[in-house]
Amino acid sequence: MSGNISTEEKCSVCKGKMLHDERRQGCYCLVHTKVAATRLFRVRFGRKINKRYHRYDLAYQFLMGLRYEKASGKLDVRDHLYPNPLGFRGIYTSPYGR
Repeated sequence: MSGNISTEEKCSVCKGKMLHDERRQGCYCLVHTKVAATRLFRVRFGRKINKRYHRYDLAYQFLMGLRYEKASGKLDVRDHLYPNPLGFRGIYTSPYGR
């Protein structure tokens, strides 16, 4: 399946990395399997869609929505990007076409 949920949180016991486990509905430490992440979740889908959440259930719901849109052929990456009102892409167009 495409896309994944990761966390910036570390294991409170060993300071190790936590990985997403869809069966247990959360991000857990590899060594201490009962230690779960409680905040700071990030959904990554492809190279362009990155979104942060403070709760796992919201992150999982967003990920499943992206997977559904991709399966039905209606996924448009531009719908899920953050707006960039101060970006330079629309402000200045080079006369040389670059």
